Amino acid sequence: WGNPGQWSTNFSAVAVSDDNGETWTVPRSGIRPSWFNTVPGVPFVWGFQNFQMAAYVRSGGFVYAYGTGAGRGGMPFLSRVPENKVAENSAYEYFTPFGWIRNTPYLALQVVWAPGSEMSVAYNEHLKKFVMLYTNTVNNVVMRTADKPEGPWSQAKTIVTTAQVPGGIYAPYIHPWSSGSDLYFTLSVWDTYSVMLMRTTLN
Repeated sequence: WGNPGQWSTNFSAVAVSDDNGETWTVPRSGIRPSWFNTVPGVPFVWGFQNFQMAAYVRSGGFVYAYGTGAGRGGMPFLSRVPENKVAENSAYEYFTPFGWIRNTPYLALQVVWAPGSEMSVAYNEHLKKFVMLYTNTVNNVVMRTADKPEGPWSQAKTIVTTAQVPGGIYAPYIHPWSSGSDLYFTLSVWDTYSVMLMRTTLN
């Protein structure tokens, strides 16, 4: 842990379960070291440091992964992988200035040019758009929308301010059962270390 909102990681990884979540394993094929020699025997690839935290959304046979560096100050980069290969780093394509290219995390583009911490992304049938939630640099919950996972993403709209919910809010995670114009999401509060269920109306 560093200053408020800052921390470092040795690696990120995908855990998998073959028994409905009873037990979990971390395949070495899905480990992304954050720097050189942080995971013995697993090579660091430049760009992995930008995918230490992730938000996933499933669309068109792919799982799209929005990655940020460790902490709450990173901008999101984008990769995608076939649904059945989520734990295989070698199967990921990265959204680059030259299109989708496999095994090139060092070319990945920032799809939103603003820090976004602990984000979530989902497709919303009511809007017919992808919706992204995260907390910004002043700890307000903001929302962006886009027609495609890679954007372009709309300007950020504040939906919850830190003044409305004092105590340190973070991690606005979209509930997968949201439907119609109601967008439900969970929101964590630091001082009580609890989680609330929130709702906003989309139009």
